[in-house]
Amino acid sequence: MGNMMTYSGIATKVRAMSSRLLSDEDYRLMCRLASVSEAVQWLGQLPAYADIFSRLGGQTLHRGEIERLLQKSLYADFNRLYLFSAPEPRQFLKLYFPHFEIKLLKQCLRSVFDSGQFSVDLSGSYEFFAKYSSLDLAALSACHTLEELTEALHGTRYQPLFRRLLPIPHPTLFDYEMALDLRYFSNIWRMKNRIFDGEDRKLITEAFGSRLDLLNLQWIYRAKKYFQLENEEIYPLLIPVHYRISDSTFQAMVEAETEEAFLQLAAGTGYAKAFQEEKGRPLNLEELYRNLLRRIYRSQSRRMPYSAACLNTYLFLKEEELHDIVTVVEGIRYQLPAAEIYEFIR
Repeated sequence: MGNMMTYSGIATKVRAMSSRLLSDEDYRLMCRLASVSEAVQWLGQLPAYADIFSRLGGQTLHRGEIERLLQKSLYADFNRLYLFSAPEPRQFLKLYFPHFEIKLLKQCLRSVFDSGQFSVDLSGSYEFFAKYSSLDLAALSACHTLEELTEALHGTRYQPLFRRLLPIPHPTLFDYEMALDLRYFSNIWRMKNRIFDGEDRKLITEAFGSRLDLLNLQWIYRAKKYFQLENEEIYPLLIPVHYRISDSTFQAMVEAETEEAFLQLAAGTGYAKAFQEEKGRPLNLEELYRNLLRRIYRSQSRRMPYSAACLNTYLFLKEEELHDIVTVVEGIRYQLPAAEIYEFIR
């Protein structure tokens, strides 16, 4: 049952917050809405989003505005969990928090690479990051180049990483995003045994170990299919952790000569069941990744409700919900049939 004395309070809080997550019927209803303004108005009637959307009066918002508002909902939830947590659960939340920093830095990077100038509105994140982060969002908002972005990270854990990448001839967004992900997950893998023990360590190892394996699978596949990288170029891009994939299988996947050979090897790993379920459908590793993690996290939360699993599962499901809401709203914006929109999220 985990550590009931330590987690009973926060587990009760998580159950109450989870009751406000959208149900399957909520999604079906949302998919049938006629316009973006109607979707915004509908969100404003939900307990989880009323504080953010109710005062907008059913305005028609563009995608970036909706994503920014939804992100504020996630930040508010994290803040509630942190304030309500005892010291031990807070250790997990502190380890998790850099995930938000990296997402924000990826936003900044995409803006610089896409347009050559900064066009991300970070104003809605100032209060949250001022409380938990050393990032200077005002300085980041004034950046227009990679050099300026690197300098704005002065004194943070990210500046050394950006400085190492800066001299690379013709760096890509892919280079920076991969480096950030490598740093985040490698840090979690290194710190989990120092911070946690017992069931918490076991659960975090399972959740993040599976996540690392699946991200490596995605990156090998993309490196081969979309970037046509040589084998020796792929290895430095990968997270140096193998959870349910043997070293020999991992090496064989990197060195597979065809997409079919790679997929055959991947289907023989500890994730074989997930690959079998994808037979007969176009392969979507991102969707497979999301579906498998959803299954793992929910299973952990049921098995060990009084552990870090309750926090990890809730934050994952909340982020999945925000992704799905944006997908539905964009489907409505482009006037896709409700059944087609629903297929994108289920």
